[in-house]
Amino acid sequence: MTKEQAKLDILCNACAERAWRLAWHTLRDAHEAFDAVQQAFVVAARHPERLPSGDPWPWFAVVVVNEARNLRRKKHPQPQERPPELGRTAQPESALEQRESQEALQRALDELPFAEREAIVLTQISGLTHARAAEALGIPEKTVSAQVARGKEKLRRRLLRDDQSISSYLALLPAGVPPQGWENAVALWKSAAWAAAAPAAGAALGGAIVAKKLMAAAGLAVALGVGFAGGVAVNGHWASPAPGERAARDGAACSPASPGVLRPAGARQDEAPVQDAALRAAEKERDAARAEAESLKQRAGTLEAERDRLRQEAEKAQAELAPYKEAEALRGPTFTFGEAGQLDAIREADWKEMAQADAEVQRCLVTIREYQLRGERAPDEVYFKLQENTERVRKYEYRTVRRLPTAAQHNGELTHPISSTNLLATTLKLAGQPLDERQVAEINRLGEEFDARFRQLRDSYGANTLRSQKITDEFLLKGAFRDSMLGVLNPAQYAVAVEPKVLKIAGLDLHCATLMLIHTSPVISAGSADELRGKLSEVLAKRYTLTETQMGQVGPALDSWLAAVGGIVAPVPSHSLRNYTFEQAAAACKATVALQTELLALLAPGDAQRAKIMDDVAIFVPRVIKAD
Repeated sequence: MTKEQAKLDILCNACAERAWRLAWHTLRDAHEAFDAVQQAFVVAARHPERLPSGDPWPWFAVVVVNEARNLRRKKHPQPQERPPELGRTAQPESALEQRESQEALQRALDELPFAEREAIVLTQISGLTHARAAEALGIPEKTVSAQVARGKEKLRRRLLRDDQSISSYLALLPAGVPPQGWENAVALWKSAAWAAAAPAAGAALGGAIVAKKLMAAAGLAVALGVGFAGGVAVNGHWASPAPGERAARDGAACSPASPGVLRPAGARQDEAPVQDAALRAAEKERDAARAEAESLKQRAGTLEAERDRLRQEAEKAQAELAPYKEAEALRGPTFTFGEAGQLDAIREADWKEMAQADAEVQRCLVTIREYQLRGERAPDEVYFKLQENTERVRKYEYRTVRRLPTAAQHNGELTHPISSTNLLATTLKLAGQPLDERQVAEINRLGEEFDARFRQLRDSYGANTLRSQKITDEFLLKGAFRDSMLGVLNPAQYAVAVEPKVLKIAGLDLHCATLMLIHTSPVISAGSADELRGKLSEVLAKRYTLTETQMGQVGPALDSWLAAVGGIVAPVPSHSLRNYTFEQAAAACKATVALQTELLALLAPGDAQRAKIMDDVAIFVPRVIKAD
């Protein structure tokens, strides 16, 4: 056995069964699957330098997929009704149940769209990572992940099983038996690979069809006692011997009736006609085999030319499809973590359009602010562009409202991490600074942590939890997430994602959690800190319909609130009253929760008043106006 044959033998022993399962579940036709596996081994034999030194399966799986897809383009096989199992049997007491489950799963798998079934076969049945599957299919990794998720969701709904059960059944799903039987199939695959690895035989093996015919021809030659070398039949008795060999043959003599034909010593003269006829018949068979080998070589050349033509056409088609694939990759989500990531509104959103509209809105806000600081009004076209792109963003908001969890009345959906991460990722792609795999993995981890913590907080709330407390918890959690997410970026990416002039300023930073508050939180403004107390008293009386008696009871609560916000009331120009910082908003949130809690304790409100205080979405933000 040559070194190349030894490598192929190791590859076959390690990967034959997995390659068969992958090809069979991809094509669902035993004959086509046999051809795909055989051609994959031939490809490996022709390029032994490509075999990896470690586990060969991930590399070989890509080769099998390519060959299976080539066959499928030429022929679309019909699924087999009941696939026989391949070397796996259930325990007697569970055999019927297991077979029924497997058949139900196989039917459900067959009914999936081909792209989803193919992605599931590669990742769940053949054990490839999403990255390897994406390489094999020639599509982005996130597209593979989305196809797997959609396919498994359909299987779960069809079979009424949980995700773990579906994954377990898929991993053990049997494959059909090769047409020649398992042992013969493996032997034929090895023979085809060895033949392809031999330098002289390589030209005669242009494809799976040629390899099968060569095996058939080899079988005929064995029956005749003929061996193949370089496509020419030879036999120890029939080949023309070298001069030295002729003399060395013990007892060999030429028949008088058939000069030049060797006959074993001791053969009787009356046996000569029979032996000569047999030899002539064998020579005729040999010549036919030679002719067949030559025909196969010519056919191989034709097939190789056709293969090269198809390869060129495929490369041309790939080049033509590249812009569409790139556009599709930009359109789809990068992140689908947590409960929110499973929503259709997230997976089907046009994130490219969203990112472009989001960037326009942010630019308009910065422009308006610059004019505002100069005491001027921005041109009308800036406001028109702001409104136009805000409406583009709202298409996403309309699909996610009340579907993404939030305690805020407005913009809780746009400030959710599943929204901000996908906007960030797409913005960076459009700017030519995409997130790398490590960054995507880290942001995914942060998203999962947020989702778990947010769910834990929501589960902890009871009937006596103020809505302002829920808003405060959500506000702080989202702020911490955004800081961590921006910390993952490199300097170039950070420069794309962040406008320092408006970072974490309400009404100007479109990605800050203050967006949750700006439409529902009254700004309590006055000329001095002392005046703030009276202004807030007026707001509370109107907001909660306080009686005169109750107004006389709120003094301690007002004093506590004023003390709590004392550190965030530095005077600001009148045009900046609503542009408070994230830190100022956080302090106002905590002070509001304390204020409402104390009001409930002091006022002993009726049911209607209590309901107003408990469900109030307002965060009272104090601002002192700087004197001109």
